[in-house]
Amino acid sequence: MSSLKSEGISISELARRLEMTRQGAQKSVAGLEMDGLVYSEVDPANSSAKIVRLTKLGFQTIEKAQEIFKALEVELAARIGEKRLAALRDALGQNWSDPPTVY
Repeated sequence: MSSLKSEGISISELARRLEMTRQGAQKSVAGLEMDGLVYSEVDPANSSAKIVRLTKLGFQTIEKAQEIFKALEVELAARIGEKRLAALRDALGQNWSDPPTVY
């Protein structure tokens, strides 16, 4: 849901951003639609495409998630300290390249 813009996004663009197939993006959108978090409509600029937009519940869910993540960061900083939290953010933000292949 964090990849959705307030003005909406095409399913093709969503798939590109999420690095998944268009069919995979459509399936994900369908699940979010069933949960009432997004809705889709025909793109006025391209009648063969759909635009996906957040519902009011979708926006509220993102806001709540942001509040939860902020509270978790505050708690983590209290437990390990600001300096270690900054180092953790830096480490997690590094390019880890592709995951290893598992056979």
